[in-house]
Amino acid sequence: YLDGNSGKVEYYHNFIFAATALQLTGDKGEYQDLITWEQLSDAARNALIEKDWGTTLFDLIGAKMPLKDQNFNKTLKAAFPF
Repeated sequence: YLDGNSGKVEYYHNFIFAATALQLTGDKGEYQDLITWEQLSDAARNALIEKDWGTTLFDLIGAKMPLKDQNFNKTLKAAFPF
């Protein structure tokens, strides 16, 4: 799951939960720079905010797409254990 100092992840569709997610992988791939939200162009941020990610089982428990500005801080606070 490591390539030198880089962790390797892949985007995949989980058919059990009818959702998409990231998981560790041993597959060979390309190096992608890690960037911050603010480094994205306005068009890229808006595309992620406005994207309809579809209905998943998580919608039934009130989970919201965390990249939407109005959800991010609430989601981050809920995930912080302290």
